Amino acid sequence: MPIVRPLIMTRSILSFDETDMSATIQKISPQKVKKQAEQEQAKESLRQLLAKANYTVYTDVKHVSRSGMSRIIESYITIDNQIETLPPYLLDNAGFYVKRAKNGEGWNMGGCGMDMGFALVYDISQFLYPQGFDCLGEYPQCPGTDHVNHVVPMPKHHDSGGYRLRQKWL
Repeated sequence: MPIVRPLIMTRSILSFDETDMSATIQKISPQKVKKQAEQEQAKESLRQLLAKANYTVYTDVKHVSRSGMSRIIESYITIDNQIETLPPYLLDNAGFYVKRAKNGEGWNMGGCGMDMGFALVYDISQFLYPQGFDCLGEYPQCPGTDHVNHVVPMPKHHDSGGYRLRQKWL
């Protein structure tokens, strides 16, 4: 299976196949390049917004299905002591893979047996920080799990971006 690594080009992606050590150039449309740029811009806007909110996302269950296998969970942030909904249009524009509920009042999270609010925030965090994040110091300042799991020596960079954001229930 070829590994696709984007280059800084306007209309080409370099595809490198490790099996036969050959590289090929695939043409991509200008619309796809524009969409990728818009998605990256939306992700950066979300990162800046979450920095203002102290990297904390609050969650609230709006509805549980009769079977208990799915929930509609809304996400909020606080900026200047004001509670605001985490803008769904930014997550949608960024290409976030969890879908909004049909009535638009939250994120549709399927499954059971775990903290689904944490799962939503973890998914958002992993989506926004796929390469991980730099360590913020010792626990509890840094939400990285390496501190709680007593990994020695302490990393300067956490590989899992899923723990960058903190989750709290309303």
